[in-house]
Amino acid sequence: MNHNELVGWAEQHEECAVVILRNSTDYYRSQARIEINKEIIAQRTPHIREIWSRGDSMLERSLYLVHLTDWVSCYLADRKAIDAVEVNVINHLKGSLAKLGERWHSSASALFMMERGYR
Repeated sequence: MNHNELVGWAEQHEECAVVILRNSTDYYRSQARIEINKEIIAQRTPHIREIWSRGDSMLERSLYLVHLTDWVSCYLADRKAIDAVEVNVINHLKGSLAKLGERWHSSASALFMMERGYR
């Protein structure tokens, strides 16, 4: 969590919940930051939940959280009668990015290309 995320909690939001994805091997300063943020957010909502990753390797722990949160998003979409497969907003994003040029589809690929001297 950073400055921008905390600014959104300047007022009471008791109807909102915060879900924090945790990993026991996170850097100690990141763990401390989360604990401090929890204290701040707890003043605005009582609904704070943590989900701790599981697995023996970083890959297993990462995939655990990805897999779990994918299923949670499907469950919530079903519960709210929202089509979780609808992709119009994704198609709009892809179309807008395509207008920027084929080589720059994401910031990650842009950094990769720039590091290798491509323009």
